[in-house]
Amino acid sequence: MDVELAPVSFPQSIQLKAPSSPHAPSRITASIATFNDFMKNAQLYLNTISKIEPTVDGNDYVWAIQLQGKQITVTGTRQQDDSIAWEVSLLDIGDQSEEQDPWVALQGTTTDNAGSSQEWLIFQENSTAIFVRMSITKSSDGLVSAAIEDVSLQLKQTVLNNVDDSGEYREFAGQVKMYEALWASDGSGHYTAWTEAGEFSDEGGWE
Repeated sequence: MDVELAPVSFPQSIQLKAPSSPHAPSRITASIATFNDFMKNAQLYLNTISKIEPTVDGNDYVWAIQLQGKQITVTGTRQQDDSIAWEVSLLDIGDQSEEQDPWVALQGTTTDNAGSSQEWLIFQENSTAIFVRMSITKSSDGLVSAAIEDVSLQLKQTVLNNVDDSGEYREFAGQVKMYEALWASDGSGHYTAWTEAGEFSDEGGWE
């Protein structure tokens, strides 16, 4: 017999903070802004269907809506560990001249117990190839850590936001650390850069 689990709930929106100093390197601020944009796009699908009544089949909750020439189907499934598995599929209904199949645009897992964590896979359009892999976690005391990876380029960025507004930012090409920045709660900080061979390249600071 299937065990009936708690209803699906939508995850809270989590955004990263860049250093508060206006002199912080654009390499950091632009990367954090890009990460937040990806998270907003992932949340956009959920926000779009959040006020629609789902179809419930056991522990599967399914929302469907037509928007801007697309059929959007969102499935949320409560797991035994109380996490929620998400899948977003899209079908272009603007052109009825040929039959098309829906494709999976987004998959993810979210948890909202004693904090919040989200893991998302964004797929290339009409493909099963992963474009971006990202994760973000907010602890019960407010510590936020995140990672985003461009799978095809093997580029990864990580961010840590402490509760006092200090933080850390790192970039990796494969397993090689290319860039690291640490900043204090007042927004001032220091960065170090390396080449793809792992050799020292540059360092500096900002107030």
